Amino acid sequence: MPGGKTSAGSDKCRAAWSRWRQGEAQAERDQRVRELLEAAVRVLGEGHDRRAYEEGAAMTPTIICPYCQLPQPVMKKPSDPPGEVSCPNCGGVLPWGPEVAARPTTVLWIDDDRLVLGTCAPVLERHGYRVLVATDGAAGIATARQERPDVILLDVMMPTMTGFDVCQELRADPTFQDTPIILLTALEDAGVGTMGKKAGATTTLRKPFDPEYIVEFLGTVLARKSGPPRR
Repeated sequence: MPGGKTSAGSDKCRAAWSRWRQGEAQAERDQRVRELLEAAVRVLGEGHDRRAYEEGAAMTPTIICPYCQLPQPVMKKPSDPPGEVSCPNCGGVLPWGPEVAARPTTVLWIDDDRLVLGTCAPVLERHGYRVLVATDGAAGIATARQERPDVILLDVMMPTMTGFDVCQELRADPTFQDTPIILLTALEDAGVGTMGKKAGATTTLRKPFDPEYIVEFLGTVLARKSGPPRR
């Protein structure tokens, strides 16, 4: 009988100990879940802020400076007083007022692949970009000189003039010294990027790609051009 009581008491102690350990383990799991949720909220919040900033680059209007003929971002509204906007490139006073219509950020896409143009251009436009297209190098150069785009997407393999040729000719024009030029290629040769750098390209992207990736990439390039986000 005494042995039976001792055994029963030991069983109760073990049961109590097990319940306590289970409760401790559950508390640890709950704490870990809270930490993971807080980390996820921080990451999502930072991602949202960065995406909002990058997409804002597409929505920032630009006007052509009448002095240096370069497109300049303008943070004012047409209703604001005129004569208070200076060109960050040459310092000239930009014409500004209700009669001046600022244009959205302009992308020139030079590519002989009409399917790519037809698929990607509408996506960029839905994100607030003004998109111009050209299907050969000569037309692309002419459009660039006429429109002064804010960024140029340029296919490498095109008839008559390659993307390298077009890039070199554009970089020879002082107007396009600082314009981001992004080469696009389906070639797997690692030397393409090196050749692109020598031609003056900002960077090289590999085809194929998702249109939304181009939107995100352009936001990053334009944000880098205008400086880091201010907090």
